[in-house]
Amino acid sequence: MAAPGDNRPLASADRGARDSIEAAGQATGAFGIGPPARITRHGTGNINDSYRLSSPDGGDYLLQRINQAVFDHPERIARNLERLYAARPDRLPEILRAADGELLHRDAEGEFWRLYRFVSGSRHADTAATPEIAREAGRAFGSFLNETRDLRPADFEDTVPGFHDLRARLGALERAIGADVRGRVRHAQDACAVIERHSGLAAIEFPRDRIAHNDCKISNVLFAADGPRALCVVDLDTVMPGAAGFDFGDLVRSAAARTDENETDAARIGLDLARTEAIAGGFCETTVLTASERESLVDGILHVTFMLAVRFLTDHLDGDRYFRTAYRDHNLDRARNQLALLRDMERRRPALEKVIRAAAKGA
Repeated sequence: MAAPGDNRPLASADRGARDSIEAAGQATGAFGIGPPARITRHGTGNINDSYRLSSPDGGDYLLQRINQAVFDHPERIARNLERLYAARPDRLPEILRAADGELLHRDAEGEFWRLYRFVSGSRHADTAATPEIAREAGRAFGSFLNETRDLRPADFEDTVPGFHDLRARLGALERAIGADVRGRVRHAQDACAVIERHSGLAAIEFPRDRIAHNDCKISNVLFAADGPRALCVVDLDTVMPGAAGFDFGDLVRSAAARTDENETDAARIGLDLARTEAIAGGFCETTVLTASERESLVDGILHVTFMLAVRFLTDHLDGDRYFRTAYRDHNLDRARNQLALLRDMERRRPALEKVIRAAAKGA
């Protein structure tokens, strides 16, 4: 049985004492839509709290509470969204302003909220069930990169400093191992050893001179409910300076894996090359990449997969403070999952290089 507090949600300590549904209902008043006729929790995200609600006039909305344990400067998110929406890239969800004209509302408890109009006829996908869905996901994120290519990185702020800094992530893991605040290191020695053997991945350099999404999981694409067509990309909190290789790599990691991040049977974990080829085709045909960016795509897949394993293990050792967990060793199992996926990627690297080179050449 987990120790008290091991599986606490990603929020301030007093959040559990507040009625989340009630707090969400009260927040809607700041956006001028009145008390919701219906409000329910929505989605399975690891970070922010999301609620779907309908207004008395029949409007359908998605309300989100920003997790300040992760985004400790929510105002940076607001400023970046202002710049992003001013550029008017296609296929973004409609965001609504609060009565004071701001994109984020801060309530009396210091919580930050934002409101989107719910994208009707949409659905999420946690994995790419078919190559058609994989290609559409690649097209969606490739289009996003292409449409933001003229935005100046200097005009955007880091909402999570060092988000893709693998050296810093490894340093945080080393500190977590040394502190061992929950006494978990002894049971995680296998994962620690695998990560130590792969630490050289931190030496790989990536071009980081463009605005990127930075969280390109397939679950951050909304698809049409009646087919594989991608409608828009969502979860824009990490839109900030980044690298095309990281966006592409995270999409392959999340969409082309044969299982999700919670699978514990190592024999089932691996990469689907047909879906990888489809993602690469959709991504490369919808965005303009430099030669160095094209060369970084395979390394990007390995880099983000390894980095997520490091993050999962660090959070496990720190007491599950970042990712929402369902049981005591959930983050440790996730870390082992990503390391097993990484091993399969390394084994298939020649095939990966071949399909991605062909996709980039054909774009």
